Amino acid sequence: MSKSYRTTITIPASLKARMDEIGEEVNWSAVAARAFEQKLAEIITMRGVKDMNDVVARLKASRARNDDGAMKRGRQAGESWARHRAEYEELERLDVWTSSTDGWVDELTPDEFGGSSPYHFLVKTIRGEDCSDPEVHEFWNSATGQEPRSGDLDRPSFFEGFVDGALAVWEQVKDQV
Repeated sequence: MSKSYRTTITIPASLKARMDEIGEEVNWSAVAARAFEQKLAEIITMRGVKDMNDVVARLKASRARNDDGAMKRGRQAGESWARHRAEYEELERLDVWTSSTDGWVDELTPDEFGGSSPYHFLVKTIRGEDCSDPEVHEFWNSATGQEPRSGDLDRPSFFEGFVDGALAVWEQVKDQV
């Protein structure tokens, strides 16, 4: 893991107020770091690549843009699933699982999920039981309109967005059901 540094930035009071209004847990440091990476990549592109560090910075920014898009699409899919298809027990299990972890893992790998693929593990968690491959495929087809392992379903940020979206809906309604 790379070393992190704490720094201070100044933002307008109106922006800070809008950030506070959101009411969701947002990792504003991560948001700012992605913006810094993107700006660095823009500068490198304008001035030209000078060394491999420039290439790395440009590609990191590209990956961050792709991850941001996948996370947004995952969040939309998770919200839609929670609103239209999820069962009470499924959302409750998802909530319990995320509450019992130390936050979202940076990289979803089979080792972290008992040998299961991330998309299989998440369905097992939601359903509360092991599922066959056809059942897993059916869940993701129904929830997202995508086959597993195509496009976003290969991206950890998509799963993070899916869980965040589903739980955002759950947080709004769980005390009412």
